Amino acid sequence: MDIIKPLADQTVSKMNTDVTFTCELNKPNTKVVWYKGRTSISADDTKYTIGNDGCVYHLTVKGVKPDDESDYTMNFKDKKSTAELFVDGMLCTFIDIP
Repeated sequence: MDIIKPLADQTVSKMNTDVTFTCELNKPNTKVVWYKGRTSISADDTKYTIGNDGCVYHLTVKGVKPDDESDYTMNFKDKKSTAELFVDGMLCTFIDIP
């Protein structure tokens, strides 16, 4: 089994938006495990949507916040693909005090 199209880095510039990582394998319906950093992501976790359409596997991070910035990995058998989520949209408010 091989990776046809690996995960790609994603950059989010607006908070509370969704971002999707996709990876294409050469076989459908393969059991894959997703990770945020070293922590596996459960299909029951409402922060994420995990699925596949044929050979294309996807992980959606819902309502991105700064603490979602990390590397995300899709692992299957002895292969893996990793990409980074960069959260660019840090909102800074400056108050001018006279």
